[in-house]
Amino acid sequence: MKIMIFFSSRTGHTLKVCEAVQKALITDGHSVRLERIKPVEAAPVVAETVKLRTHPHLAEDDEGLILASPVNGARISAPMRSWLVGYAGSLKAYRTAFLLTHLFRDSMGAKQALQEFSDLCGQQKSANIIGHASVKWLSFFRKTKIENAVDKIVTLFKE
Repeated sequence: MKIMIFFSSRTGHTLKVCEAVQKALITDGHSVRLERIKPVEAAPVVAETVKLRTHPHLAEDDEGLILASPVNGARISAPMRSWLVGYAGSLKAYRTAFLLTHLFRDSMGAKQALQEFSDLCGQQKSANIIGHASVKWLSFFRKTKIENAVDKIVTLFKE
């Protein structure tokens, strides 16, 4: 399967998890392209939207999509939100999974960010949402949490 990973990462944490997902999916036989959604300039974490330097696009032959974002104030990042709101295309043909990195318990932001992803992709873009994974970054078990998230994403894209 040809899978795109579009991600936003301010500190590199989300990038690290995306790279692990990419490696695991390639090992599983998928073709995977990783593209970062970059703002023109750094913006406050609480920003709603930002101007984007990069505007990744899906190709007609792409089959899967992973959207990855850190959780900022119980929301997805401003670059990811800006891309999703501004993306003119539909996501309905793509099997779509979400990946979140966050600092606190799921109930302290990750659940709300996941709901925002679902609302933006499901209602506005008619995505075929197949699941999600998340990594709580501040944990003694971070390595295990990353491995579990990678395994979950790979499992979502098994045919």
